[in-house]
Amino acid sequence: ADLSKAEVLALLAEFSRVQGIVQQEVSALAHKLAAERSAASAQTLSFLDGFAQISQLKLPSDPLEEYGFNMQSFEELITEYQEDQEVMAGAARALNPPGKG
Repeated sequence: ADLSKAEVLALLAEFSRVQGIVQQEVSALAHKLAAERSAASAQTLSFLDGFAQISQLKLPSDPLEEYGFNMQSFEELITEYQEDQEVMAGAARALNPPGKG
């Protein structure tokens, strides 16, 4: 999928936005579950139970998938713009979001 620079920048912005939402929602769930577990005498949560809880969050879909990319093809796309400071700055923001937890 060949994208213009504007499309790449839009994809990076959407990727960053979605990652921020996912990070915030999962962090809030983790805090909620930790509070519930400490109140319930530290009962452990299985991986499947945790996965089920995250699945119920109705998180936004992955913009990479919507554009038909996997992580490897996305990295290859970004590499095409490695000399473009604007794209590289967007990629840095998308791939290294600030912590929200």
